[in-house]
Amino acid sequence: MMVEEFTSFNNPDLRIHSQPAVNAISTARALADLHMKAFDGTLLSDNFVETLKEPSHPNKFDRTLGERQDKGKGFFYTKSPLDTWQIGHFGVGGQIVRYDFENQLSIAYLCNGMKIGVHKYVETYNRLERRIYESFKLKH
Repeated sequence: MMVEEFTSFNNPDLRIHSQPAVNAISTARALADLHMKAFDGTLLSDNFVETLKEPSHPNKFDRTLGERQDKGKGFFYTKSPLDTWQIGHFGVGGQIVRYDFENQLSIAYLCNGMKIGVHKYVETYNRLERRIYESFKLKH
C-alpha cells in the first residue's frame, strides 16, 4: 500500500484536537510552571518529591537511545552547569523541560522547528541554560 499523503503533528488541523502525548501542546511558561509546582511540593507530596531528587537508575545503558542515561521513575536526570541534579524530560526536535531541586529553578525550552540533537545534545538549550544560571548567580 502506497501512502499518498503525510500529515505532520504540527498541522493546525491536528493541533486543534489536543493530543498531549504526541503534541505536548503548551507554552514554555506553562510547562515550566507545571514542573515547578510538581517538584516544589504543590502538586506532589513532599515525601514523594524526596524520592525524585536523585536518579534511581544512574548511568544505565538505554537501548533505545544507544547511550548511558541517568533515569528514575519515568524521568531523565542531568547535571546543571553548577553540577546540581535536574529532573525532567525531553521531546523529539529539541523540546526540553528540567527542574533543579537545589536552586528551585524550572526551565522549559520549546521550539517550532526540529533541532538536530535531543536531550543533552541541544546546543541552543545548553547555551540558554548556562546564561540563566549565570544571570541568577545560582548556588552550587
